[in-house]
Amino acid sequence: KEFQVEEKYFNARRSNRVTLRGMGGIGKTTAAAMIAHQNEIRSYFDHVCWINLGKKFTTEKILPKLQFSMYFDFLQKICQQIGFDTSLFYTERSFLYFNPGDSQLKKSAKEVQAMEKAKELMSRLLRGYRVLIILDDVWDNGDCDWFDFIAADDSETDLVLFVTTRTDDDFRFTGSVNINMNLLSEE
Repeated sequence: KEFQVEEKYFNARRSNRVTLRGMGGIGKTTAAAMIAHQNEIRSYFDHVCWINLGKKFTTEKILPKLQFSMYFDFLQKICQQIGFDTSLFYTERSFLYFNPGDSQLKKSAKEVQAMEKAKELMSRLLRGYRVLIILDDVWDNGDCDWFDFIAADDSETDLVLFVTTRTDDDFRFTGSVNINMNLLSEE
């Protein structure tokens, strides 16, 4: 059967966030894929992008938030899916320079500034388009904000962030819709 989500959730008019929440393995990713491939969705949006944020691991620990290099990788993936020049978001082009003696706090602040500049650039690139960005397997609510590419003065762009998550974080913001996905029946 086709998975149906009400059209009002995807009629952006500026910026909107739809969060599909449920326990692991329940079918959130499958539901998001089914939605992304519906003809109505494909015909309404100029671009549909898919980013799997997931929980990132290192040999030392689980990374708690979206990291600088990961963010630039995700921006490249969005560009690739849309057909924009991916080289705009190589980390080497971020003009991020550390000085000898920079503290960890100073380095982190510089990374955040570079990420903010990259977000502004992506906002300019997407201006005037209708875009659906599916953020799959989100573990930290704050990560979603990095993908809300609507600038304050932008009245031309429609953006919907469709988020799948298993966390109980409060994903609410103006224009958000939360859907709790329970076990599906055989119907």
